[in-house]
Amino acid sequence: MFRKGKVQSKPLSQVALATDSADISINTPATSNSIMQFYKSINDKKLKQLEQLLSDDCFFDDYSFPKPFEGKQEVIKFLEQLITSMGHHTEFSVEHICEGDDLTAAVNWHLGIASRKSRA
Repeated sequence: MFRKGKVQSKPLSQVALATDSADISINTPATSNSIMQFYKSINDKKLKQLEQLLSDDCFFDDYSFPKPFEGKQEVIKFLEQLITSMGHHTEFSVEHICEGDDLTAAVNWHLGIASRKSRA
């Protein structure tokens, strides 16, 4: 369903989500949809759903770490640790997505307190 593409999350982090240009019409905001599914999967703590969004050759590059996490298993392990450390009351809130060429995008987000209905 998806082909590898880059996603910029915060200015210093990026993750490659799986996206497939063959399944995307020109007017479909597929990159934005993939990004929203990615953050929703993290917020909902649904690792299986998150795994489906990542390609086998994905990478997660956050300049807080000395080198990128490479490959689906390494990225999922990192994201699982991230989800665990976020606890039940913290979630990503996507503020703005700016799509570029070749299924690239920049994402402005912040961490905040989970809304009541997302905690239920």
